[in-house]
Amino acid sequence: MNSQTQSSTSADIRYLLIVCLVSSLILCIPEVGYFTRDIKIYTAITLGIILLVSFSVFDIFIPAILLPSLYCLSGIVDANVAFISWTNTIIYMVIGAFTLTNVLESCGLLKRIALFCIKCCGGTFNRTLYGLLLTGIVLAAITFNNAYIVMVMLGYGICTAMGLKKSNESAVLMMAAGISANTVGIFMYDPAMMSLLQSNARTVIPDFRITWVEQFIYNVPLLAFLVLFIWIMTKLFRTEHVQITGGKNYFEDEYNKLGPVSKKEKIAAAVLAVLMLFLLTSPLHGVDITYGFMFLPWLLFLPGVNVGTSEDLRNLPYGTIFFIASCLGIGMVGNALGIPALISATLHPLLDGMGVMVILYVVLGLGIAANFVMTPFAMVASLAGPVAKIATGLHIPLWPPLLALYHSCFLIFLPHEIPVWLILFGFGMISMKNFILLSTLNVALFLLFFGAVMVPYWNILGLFN
Repeated sequence: MNSQTQSSTSADIRYLLIVCLVSSLILCIPEVGYFTRDIKIYTAITLGIILLVSFSVFDIFIPAILLPSLYCLSGIVDANVAFISWTNTIIYMVIGAFTLTNVLESCGLLKRIALFCIKCCGGTFNRTLYGLLLTGIVLAAITFNNAYIVMVMLGYGICTAMGLKKSNESAVLMMAAGISANTVGIFMYDPAMMSLLQSNARTVIPDFRITWVEQFIYNVPLLAFLVLFIWIMTKLFRTEHVQITGGKNYFEDEYNKLGPVSKKEKIAAAVLAVLMLFLLTSPLHGVDITYGFMFLPWLLFLPGVNVGTSEDLRNLPYGTIFFIASCLGIGMVGNALGIPALISATLHPLLDGMGVMVILYVVLGLGIAANFVMTPFAMVASLAGPVAKIATGLHIPLWPPLLALYHSCFLIFLPHEIPVWLILFGFGMISMKNFILLSTLNVALFLLFFGAVMVPYWNILGLFN
């Protein structure tokens, strides 16, 4: 065993001991009021599993299986509650979305769209940053926020094409790639995240519903925030003087290498267009949009079509899919145990009499703090129900606090908080110092933008009525 493997094993053992210690400390907390024995066990199991995922002690598939299994073995709920998420259409919608993304990538359509967007905006370093943002928005729209790995790889590829090493310039470019891969999900529809938010809010408000149109309309000013953040980064690091070897010609050459649009790309684009049309007309036909993801991607695998392959299915992120299912279960099990009532009872006296603006910032702060130990999926699953409970208890509209919670999922300080940022950091093009600096700047600017723009905008839309 080499020294690097020994070091990695030692770190994993330390992380495992930390997880055991944290869970044990939770089990030592006295049972008072709403904090019952079952809730204490639930909290210890949930936080322990989330820490395992955060520390990457095991492949994500293992904690995804352990979570509902431990709920059952501990006796706090029956199997029909612990595994109830697998009877929900949401998880099968997520599988369809991931499958569609794999097919679009393998047939070359994603790369073609990405290079087209970049070459249209490229030519200088700063224009390439905005080109990355445009590409991220386009790919997020057609893959429903499942092209994040493509965006991260594209950012790394541009860095290497420019001959950049780890530097301020590469940090700016990779940060632009990161927000283009991840943060655009605030206003572009993400079926997994929004379904988690919606399903867990429904444990309090049964008829609560979020459409992709509502998500976009209520959050679209944040596009201006992303442009502003990129602009501030260019001024902070003075990137207007950075020269690109080859300039716009590099991206044009890469695009030309793809050749004419293939038959498979045309078929994939047609299926994608049908799916987009289905989503656009959902207010008219009234069919749940989850069925579009559950049915249309599989048309690409029909005999005679053969755009999708068995390789696309083998390459599905099964660990992530199982973890999403487990995260769905977190909210459902928590609701069965009375977690929303516990959090509501704790925060309600503190927030009673406070203005809506204060409440929204408390929700943002709660989400930002939870980000340190929870994945976004787990955070939404755990907190959407309690936030909805607090809102109804304080007699304030439900939309603003839930949207604030959703926004907080994208506000991080360290790369481990969201897997896509950890992958981006792993490419070695951004130092930890620059990552923390730019992430802190992003959070600070967002908090200012939220109060100065988003709250007044929501007020104009009538969300506070």
